Amino acid sequence: MTLFRMFATLAFSASVLSACGPQDPGSEVSQQGIRTGGYSEVNSNQAFGGVIAGETVTGLFYVAPGGKTATSPTGWWISTAASNQYAPVLSMTYNSQAVTSLSSTQGVLRVQPAAGLAQLLQGATLNFQMAVGEPLNATVRITSSQSTATYTKYVTEWAPANTNTWSSFCPHPYVDSNGPTNLPEFMIPVGGANWSLNGTRNDNTNAIQLSCTHDSIGGCIRWGYEPWGFVMNPDGTVSSQSLKFTHQACTRMKRGDICGNGDPTTTQNQSAYDHTTIQLWDRHDIHTEGAQTGATMEAHWGVNGAICFTESEFRSTSSLYVVRAHDQLQLCPKPACIKPMTVDGGAAALVSSSRICKLFDAQGNCVGN
Repeated sequence: MTLFRMFATLAFSASVLSACGPQDPGSEVSQQGIRTGGYSEVNSNQAFGGVIAGETVTGLFYVAPGGKTATSPTGWWISTAASNQYAPVLSMTYNSQAVTSLSSTQGVLRVQPAAGLAQLLQGATLNFQMAVGEPLNATVRITSSQSTATYTKYVTEWAPANTNTWSSFCPHPYVDSNGPTNLPEFMIPVGGANWSLNGTRNDNTNAIQLSCTHDSIGGCIRWGYEPWGFVMNPDGTVSSQSLKFTHQACTRMKRGDICGNGDPTTTQNQSAYDHTTIQLWDRHDIHTEGAQTGATMEAHWGVNGAICFTESEFRSTSSLYVVRAHDQLQLCPKPACIKPMTVDGGAAALVSSSRICKLFDAQGNCVGN
C-alpha cells in the first residue's frame, strides 16, 4: 500500500547506540527460503520498539495542514499508541534539501526532494532528517539502510533538539553478564497501517508504522511474514493470497497474546538469562512444522489470538509466565490442540508454535519438548 502526502516526515529513536551498530535479534529469514522445517527463534514480548526521548513511538501519521484541529507545518505527526498526533514534524530534509512528500510501500521509504526526482530511501550512506516539535523536541535521522529481497531496514537515530547526542530509535533492552543495556536494532516501515495497544491492526492510508526488528510487528516481518507480501505456490510462483493476516496472527503468536487483547504471556525482554525460544510454522510452508506433532505443540494462532492452546506445552517453564498464561486462559478458555492445524484451527489458523523438540521417537516424530 502506498502512502503519499505533501510535506511528509519520519521518526526514529532510542537509547545508547552500540559501537557494533544495529543488529537483528536472530538470523535473517526470507520468504525465498521456504520449507526451512523447524525454524526456531529467540523471542520477547515487546509490542512497539521505537523510542524518542523516553516516549514509546508507533510511527508517523498525516493530517492535512489547516482546519480547526492542531496543525503540523508538514502535515506529519509523530504518533504513539495513545495519540496519532503526539508531536508535530516541523521540517524534513534529504541531503540538506527540503522534502515535500514521503511514502512507504512494501517496507521501503520513498522521498520527494523539493528539487529533483522522487527517490527510494536506500543506501549504505543516507542523510534523511526531520525536526520534531513539542513535547519531544528532537531531531530524527536515517543514516543507512540494508535491503533484503522483500523489505528495507534502516539505521535510525534521534537526538535532543540542537544537540549531537544520538541514540538508537530501536533500543532492545537486554541483560548479560555486564548488566542491562540497550542493543540498537533496525527500523522497518509499514505503510498504510498502525497498531493499537490491544494489538489490533488498523488499516489507514495516513499512517506509517515504524516497527523495529525485535518488536512484534517488525519481528514477524523478519521471520518471513511481510504484510504486503503474498503466499508462494509450490511451483515457486506468487499466488494472490495476501500475507497480511498471517503477519497479524504472527504478532499474536510472538507475544503469546492468547486472548488477542494485547496482554502478552511471553518473556518481557530477551536476555542471556531470561528469554523464550519458540519453534514456529505456518499453513503456507514458509516455515514447516518439522518433527512437531499435535501432541507437542503449544497453539494455533489467528488474527485475534490463540485458536487452541495446550497449557501443558506452554513455551516457558518460568513460574511467572506459567501463571500469566493460566490467568489468560481463565479469561478466554481455549480447547487443547491435539490435531493438525487445518483440523484444529480450520481456515482461521495461520501460524503455530511450540517449544523446541528435545525427544524423538524411532520415526523421527517429536515426543517431548
